[in-house]
Amino acid sequence: MGSGTWSLFILFGLALWSNSQALTVNPILSRIRRAPEANGENKKCSYTFLVPEQKITGPICAARGYSTDKDRVTRLDVAAVRDLLSKQRREMETLKLVVDVDGNLVNEMKLLRKESRNMNSRVTQLHMQLLHEIIRKRDNSLELAQLETRSHATTESLDARPPGTGTEAKYAARLQWW
Repeated sequence: MGSGTWSLFILFGLALWSNSQALTVNPILSRIRRAPEANGENKKCSYTFLVPEQKITGPICAARGYSTDKDRVTRLDVAAVRDLLSKQRREMETLKLVVDVDGNLVNEMKLLRKESRNMNSRVTQLHMQLLHEIIRKRDNSLELAQLETRSHATTESLDARPPGTGTEAKYAARLQWW
């Protein structure tokens, strides 16, 4: 074991020794008298509690003397407490209903938010799809316009040339060479 562990054991032993010395020097610390002893007679108590950590020499009284009539619980007191208890139960039932309704509203709001997010993502997706379609149609119309201008230019150049001059002359030169 390390020196720290030994120091801890020594400190613990000193603490126990000092507590035992204090109890022998001062007897008030060792035992707190709970029941009065009157001329060696033991008085009877309505309740006796045993405390296992102390040496008990007599009964420990929770309440001294007999209870008076004003300390007793009457039927009116019991009826008042029952009334209060039933009122609180009714209030608890109504609060449970309110909590259930509020919980249902919260769940419905969560579902509506989720549905709203899904709808927003779908709208965004459709918007992007529409933009791609518009761009594709614009590109197609530009290509079509370019092809039309080329075809018009080609037809105009063919129409402007005298008939039979281009290909006949070329083939005639080839035929003469054979």
